[in-house]
Amino acid sequence: MRKSIPLLVLSLLAAGAALGQNAKLKQGRILMDNLNYVGAIELYNEVLEKHDVAEAKINLAEAYRKVNDTENAEYWYGQVVRLPEAEPIHKLYYGMMLQRNGKCEQAKEWYQQYVEAVPEDMRGQYLARACDYEEELMVRNADIFEVKHLDINSSYDDFGPQYYKGGLVFSSDRDANPMIDRNSQWTGNPFLELFYVDMRQTGTGDDVCGEYLFGRPEKFSNEVNSKFHDAAVSFGKRQKEIYFTRNNFLDGKKGTDDEGVMRLKVYYAESLGEGRWSEAQSLPFNS
Repeated sequence: MRKSIPLLVLSLLAAGAALGQNAKLKQGRILMDNLNYVGAIELYNEVLEKHDVAEAKINLAEAYRKVNDTENAEYWYGQVVRLPEAEPIHKLYYGMMLQRNGKCEQAKEWYQQYVEAVPEDMRGQYLARACDYEEELMVRNADIFEVKHLDINSSYDDFGPQYYKGGLVFSSDRDANPMIDRNSQWTGNPFLELFYVDMRQTGTGDDVCGEYLFGRPEKFSNEVNSKFHDAAVSFGKRQKEIYFTRNNFLDGKKGTDDEGVMRLKVYYAESLGEGRWSEAQSLPFNS
């Protein structure tokens, strides 16, 4: 009788731990479905600190890939591809993370395994060729271009520059406002906005490849930037029209699809002069 009591206690503890683990895995699936990859990463790391769970490893690798953390994604896909539950697509993703991290020779090995498993999907072949082409370009164009890091870059994502009025308009999620918690659940960073920075060439005459001096980046326009993602800008020939990508948000209303996701749409606005823009309009070919 005395021995049966500790066994009963251990059984109850094990059952409780299993229930707790299942609850966390269920919560993790909900976070993934809601594109809350930052929350999912935190939860799955907690699970894997105590338990070796294939589902947690697979979803953690996927979440790291979604937030563009290629180093952690590489590590966890390296764990996933060796699981009995691994699928061919995990080999492709593992190769992609290896390639992103500059490990093309290793990447090609996993691309080849994916090609053998799914020969009708050409992605494995194309990506393997891209590895070879990347190495060729690095050698062929080594003395043609010089890539420099600009001082206007931040520790966040900065991309998509376009010339505008003697400067650049670009996209960035650098606007961390401690007073307002408006971060994207996908990345954990603030929502993307458009920024403008003055630029001045220091070269003279025909020195079109001279150095440039940049001012301080500022938000481009409150009439264009919304409280969700605004990025990927382009201007008309006379810079009187602006085209940009934004979450489906117009006239203060959110638009979602059948899954409750605010998809990206292309918007358009016209210049009203003096730095002002008309209300954004959704282009008719948006789906």
